[in-house]
Amino acid sequence: MSCRVKLVIEGEIATTHIIERLVSQALGGAAHVSKIILAGFLPNHLRDGGMPILVRIGDPVGKPMLEWMIARKLPYLYYIDDNFWELEGRTPLARFYQSKGVRGMLALAVQHAGTVIVNSPLLGQYIEERLGVTPLVLPAPFDFALIDTLDVPPREDNQVRIGFAGSPTRAPDFEQVIPALQRVLADFPQAELYFFGYVPERLRKHPRVHFTAHVDDYTSFIRLKRESCLDIGLAPMAPVKSNLYKTNNKYREYGALGIAGVYADSHPYKNSVKHAETGLLVQQTEEGWYEGIASLIRDPQLRKQIAGRACADVREHYAQDVVALQWREVLLEAGQRWHAALSAVSISDADHLQVRRATRIALWRIWIVSGVARRTRRLLEHTLGMLQRRSV
Repeated sequence: MSCRVKLVIEGEIATTHIIERLVSQALGGAAHVSKIILAGFLPNHLRDGGMPILVRIGDPVGKPMLEWMIARKLPYLYYIDDNFWELEGRTPLARFYQSKGVRGMLALAVQHAGTVIVNSPLLGQYIEERLGVTPLVLPAPFDFALIDTLDVPPREDNQVRIGFAGSPTRAPDFEQVIPALQRVLADFPQAELYFFGYVPERLRKHPRVHFTAHVDDYTSFIRLKRESCLDIGLAPMAPVKSNLYKTNNKYREYGALGIAGVYADSHPYKNSVKHAETGLLVQQTEEGWYEGIASLIRDPQLRKQIAGRACADVREHYAQDVVALQWREVLLEAGQRWHAALSAVSISDADHLQVRRATRIALWRIWIVSGVARRTRRLLEHTLGMLQRRSV
């Protein structure tokens, strides 16, 4: 194959950085991997023979191009590492994936892909039962090249640094963890908490709680975690269905960085972490989290042993050079099918203009609908506020 791959994405997140590095290594030094924002993905982008991998795509703005590929039986790849069908609540993210247009786009993209790739066996089973498609389960990696050349800053303090990185969408995972952390701060004066991207409001003002805003670039983010010299890493999981299908990203990162992790005793961690050997598995309760963290604070030798074993395990099973070999075979086979199908397709200027026009119309429709929804929501909130004030 030509070793040209186009990652079609909705935006830059850690997943897109990880997949870009993985695909590049899997295909070797001659590979040319580029990224295209979904709204700009058009037929002309396929004229160089590049094979598209749709990464977590669900935005209906991409429907015209997707339908164009489906009509020509082009076997694109689709990668997904989260269960968007089971997101609950009324957060902006949940409302987005609960919308009819996004649900329809997800189903269309998955059911017509040449190959669907997931990291979680549970997610693969869910997609098969829901959509009738059998995904290929491949492991997710950690790229040790990001840290192997970095020096570990010297530590001359007696602090025990406890950390977590994530977005504000992870707030529900911390409902049972916050009181445990408050007790840890009260009982262990050497404990310092480090949060990256999200910090619980009830902890934000504590003098031994440190917060760093979200870092967009994944390489810079991993370097920041390395420089923070964390001793203990946290991986809570609220008991909601969507969490069962996530990847073991926290285990891969904590293990690679030599951090002793405390993990919720649920999927995906119960299948990759060996309790008291490569991490601690705890119940998602205040007491469970307190005891798990406290035991690692009290026992530096246990922390060291867990961190060492976890690092060795991640190097053996999740190092990018190991995982890339498995992805390489899949990508090469998919590339052969892609080029065979693409060779029978003529990409005209008329095709390009038609899809571009339809994409612009889709953008306008989404903009109008979202604008109406925002105005309706503001009007409803204003009306409810007026009624509440009148009832006082």
